[in-house]
Amino acid sequence: MVECVISDSSFYICFSCDLKRKDWLYNFLEIYSFYLGTKILNELPSSLFKDKKFISKVNKHNCDYYELIKPFFGRKSKHRDDGEYEAIGIAYYLLSKDCLKYLILDESIARNFVERYFPDLKEKLVGTIGFIRACCCVDKNIHPKHAIGILNTIKETVEKGEKDRPCNMDKKNYQKILIPVMKDIKRCFNDR
Repeated sequence: MVECVISDSSFYICFSCDLKRKDWLYNFLEIYSFYLGTKILNELPSSLFKDKKFISKVNKHNCDYYELIKPFFGRKSKHRDDGEYEAIGIAYYLLSKDCLKYLILDESIARNFVERYFPDLKEKLVGTIGFIRACCCVDKNIHPKHAIGILNTIKETVEKGEKDRPCNMDKKNYQKILIPVMKDIKRCFNDR
C-alpha cells in the first residue's frame, strides 16, 4: 500500500532553508509519497520551487479544497490562499482513498482547526517533530541516530535564536516538544 503524506510548506522550508539540509528532505521524499497543491507550492522558496529533483519527487494534486472547509469559515474567504488549509483538503481526499499516512502541520491554529472540524484526520495529524519520531519509532524507516541528528540540528538552530524557526519551534515549546521526542527516540534505539 502506498503511504501518502501531505504537509504544508513549513515542513519543506524547515529542511531546505532553516536547516539547509535538502538531502534529509529528499530522503523523506524517497520513503513516502508526498503530495502538495498549488497553494503550498507557491509558498515554497524558489530554491525548491525551481528544483527539478524536488519537483520530480512530489505528487502535485489540485483540488478545490476551499469548498470543503468553507462552511467552517462562513462567508469569509481569508483562508482561500493558505497552504495549511489546502493541505487539510488534500489530506481529506487522500483519507477518502485510504492512503493517507500523515498530515504534517506545525502551526497550532491549523492543527486546532483539524481537531475541531475534521476528527477523521486527527489520528493522522503530526507536526514535523512528531513525523520524525513516527518515521523512526513506528514505521522504522529511518535509523534512530539519523532521527536524533535531525532533531539535534533543529535544537541547535533554535538555541542560536536566529530568525529562522524550524518547524515553528521556539525556546518556549522546545522543552515541551523537542526534548521529550528525543528521549522517545533514544528509547527506540535501545529497543533495537
